[in-house]
Amino acid sequence: MPIMFVGFLGCLILFSCYLKIPFLMMTGFSVCWMLLVLILEFGFSSKLSLVFTDVMLVGVVLFIVSEIFVFISFLTSVIYSVDFLVTGSVSSFSMVDYLGDALVSSCLLISSGVSLTIFHALYHVKGVFSWGMIIATVVLGLIFCVVLNEEWFNFSSDWESGVFSLFYLVTGAHGAHVVLGLGLLIAVSMWGLCSGFSLSGLGVIEAAVWYWHFVDVVWLGVYLVCYW
Repeated sequence: MPIMFVGFLGCLILFSCYLKIPFLMMTGFSVCWMLLVLILEFGFSSKLSLVFTDVMLVGVVLFIVSEIFVFISFLTSVIYSVDFLVTGSVSSFSMVDYLGDALVSSCLLISSGVSLTIFHALYHVKGVFSWGMIIATVVLGLIFCVVLNEEWFNFSSDWESGVFSLFYLVTGAHGAHVVLGLGLLIAVSMWGLCSGFSLSGLGVIEAAVWYWHFVDVVWLGVYLVCYW
């Protein structure tokens, strides 16, 4: 299901760029759809087994590993394309200010990773479901999406302009994963609010935390390759 969602969201991103429709308007409906599928699939029941939990966590790990290779291929393409541009062309993504929106985005994601780590530690050590930390993580992620949206539409090159299309591809793919991670965090919050089953037994928190840290690490690679 997550792979289908990311593919579907990627198509929406490209379509929204072509029609000049704001990114968040297109992804908002996608997040609602994903949450609906999660609720219908898992419900709020406590009758799910530990075997299912283990299978789910293994699936998350395999998905993360597969996406790491996807982003490695994307970033390698960027490096290759920049190195072999013809003489007289732009030799790098110099029109993107690495000290501007990109630095703000980096601070937002790093801060969200810290707040989620605190939430995870409090839950496992003290058994406290820290609403403040998980809400802070979601808010920081949403602000990141807003900054990315503004950056896209203020970027001086079109998404169809040669090597610069890779900029939209890489940052758009990462943005799709951020939205998916936000969906997982919102789902964790909904389940915690309803308290219909043990979150630690299902491993939903672990899955969300692992995935969000994956998003953070990937962004560091994107920042170094596409912005620096």
